[in-house]
Amino acid sequence: MSKGDHVYLCEVIPSCGTFELLDLVIRTVTDTYAVGVDEKTKQAHLFTYDMMDEYVFHHRIDALEALRGFRGKYDN
Repeated sequence: MSKGDHVYLCEVIPSCGTFELLDLVIRTVTDTYAVGVDEKTKQAHLFTYDMMDEYVFHHRIDALEALRGFRGKYDN
């Protein structure tokens, strides 16, 4: 991952009923974490590399599938 890459973050807060997909542009990369900025809101989101392929994805279709899984898991 490098600065300027696009990633997709699944924001999951089941207690609030929030299941969102955020399109982020990477602004900071370190050895253990990265920071992405939402282009619309300009809000920064920090995530660690162990969140990759669970909550953070390089491809939108993969993120959408994960989000559907989260909704199914927490939807009662």
